[in-house]
Amino acid sequence: MKKLLTILIILLIVPFVYANNETAGSEGKELCDYIFTKTNIEMGTSVPKMIPYKNERFNVFTNEDELVGHLIFENGLVTSYNCESIEEPTYNVIVKGKSTIDDIMDSESPIKVLNKKLGNKEIDLKGVTFGKQFKGFMTKLGLSIVSVFM
Repeated sequence: MKKLLTILIILLIVPFVYANNETAGSEGKELCDYIFTKTNIEMGTSVPKMIPYKNERFNVFTNEDELVGHLIFENGLVTSYNCESIEEPTYNVIVKGKSTIDDIMDSESPIKVLNKKLGNKEIDLKGVTFGKQFKGFMTKLGLSIVSVFM
């Protein structure tokens, strides 16, 4: 269960990229570095079967629109994440800041806290296409339902 929560948290918040070190905002870089220090995800980590993201490309931004990093899943495995942007993302993730990450990671019930953060827009998942927007909506709905039972 801990691995599932870690993957879910990574899926929604870890992919942090900033495009150019000289021009990137310090908040984005600081958040990226913080997340990589706080989490310990290895390349090749499997995405749990209940998470509907097997082949996706995520760029993550602060709520100030600073690019923080990216995360890529291929064939249900984590294949790339770092503090650089990727082209043609399938999702953009917005994260308010370190406190949002700490609240989730340090919680006894990370799914409940994640659901709350999604509800109040401290974290937002935005699909690039209509199909991805629908999939993101269904993910949020699923988290809402699961959080009731946790």
